[in-house]
Amino acid sequence: MFPEQNNFAVVGNPISHSLSPVIFGKYFENIADKYFYSRILGRSIEDISRLITAFDIKGMNVTAPFKKEILSLVSEKSAEVNLTEASNTIIVQEKNIKAYNTDIDGVIGALNPFSQNIKSVLILGAGGAARSAIIALQNMNIQDINIWNRTPEKAKQVAAQFNINHTETTSKDYSLIINTTPIIPNVIDIESLNKNTYILDADYNNAPFKTILETHNFNYIDGRDWVKAQGKRAYSLMTNVVNEDFNIDENAIVKKKFKNIAMLGMMGTGKSTIGKNLAEKLNWEYIDTDRLIEAKEGITIKEIFDKYGEEHFRKLESDVLQSIFSKEKQVISTGGGIILNNENISMLKENCWNILLYGSPVNLAERTSTRNRPLLEGKEKESEFQKIFDFRKNAYFRTADVLLSSDADTYINIADFIYDDFNKSFKF
Repeated sequence: MFPEQNNFAVVGNPISHSLSPVIFGKYFENIADKYFYSRILGRSIEDISRLITAFDIKGMNVTAPFKKEILSLVSEKSAEVNLTEASNTIIVQEKNIKAYNTDIDGVIGALNPFSQNIKSVLILGAGGAARSAIIALQNMNIQDINIWNRTPEKAKQVAAQFNINHTETTSKDYSLIINTTPIIPNVIDIESLNKNTYILDADYNNAPFKTILETHNFNYIDGRDWVKAQGKRAYSLMTNVVNEDFNIDENAIVKKKFKNIAMLGMMGTGKSTIGKNLAEKLNWEYIDTDRLIEAKEGITIKEIFDKYGEEHFRKLESDVLQSIFSKEKQVISTGGGIILNNENISMLKENCWNILLYGSPVNLAERTSTRNRPLLEGKEKESEFQKIFDFRKNAYFRTADVLLSSDADTYINIADFIYDDFNKSFKF
């Protein structure tokens, strides 16, 4: 029913703020029926590896805090990765995973329009993004590069590695400041900044310097320009298409607006428990589509399957889904097969932030009873879970706004984890 597709994602924590799916959606427009891009909310490298395998993910962009940790999964590193000790892009070819660092391309792309005005640079921070910025600046033949970090020893190590200057003061008048930290360090005197100074925030979600643009005059470079430029290089690695011309309307690169949250996934992944807890934390209404169907029909889901068959149930499911979207601020727990209908997928994508919970077939078999589970009745559970998941996984992936594993932790903790991501991504 669902054709083969190439799945890609961006992974991080937090991650729901990421505009990468929007940007890559634009890059993939000519091949959108075969290429899909989503987000992974990562808790551990083990979880990330599990999701790569389960959804046959062909490549990923990697963001904080996993740029260094991701290297434990790779079998081959590019020269840039060896220099920066971090990767923001991995490509999966069967069992071989190769790591790249396209952040260097991102920095060059963001700075190119202003390169003639850049003479001296201050880099705030000393992590992977800072290292990428240094290499980019050196590739642009900029000589006066200075690095500051709240831990001076770390900045000194990076300065020695790349033969640049370490500074513990920012009193010098720099033509460019690259901020790779989530805040404006108190070492920066905003009032004394030269109005001709260029400032680039690597973190476009928090964008510390952007928040003060209205009251201070300087030349701001949006971190989204960095993301777009690195994305072009990542796109060529993912598709083997080189030098394609991209023209993206800036107004289209915005966070998705949504009225409700939908919990998607197989039976037994914790949609109901996690959904209820998330609704309580958000002070939103909790809805369970299966319970609504049972209330409307006056019989259980199993009885509906037994008396009328799965096709009739799917029709009821679509009707109920459509009926609840007249309201807002609902956390909706859906049936595992709700994505079997393309109209349902369209309704979910239009009205909801869709959270896909993944559970491995072995764990689902252990925690799920066959009672009132018509699709499992009379079958070996683990193999049946695998069969059902394999059939649905591409539809799950193309519907999801964010994926995470519900294995190896309590559902209460997972609800907390999702809520924390929401707070950081959407400022709930």
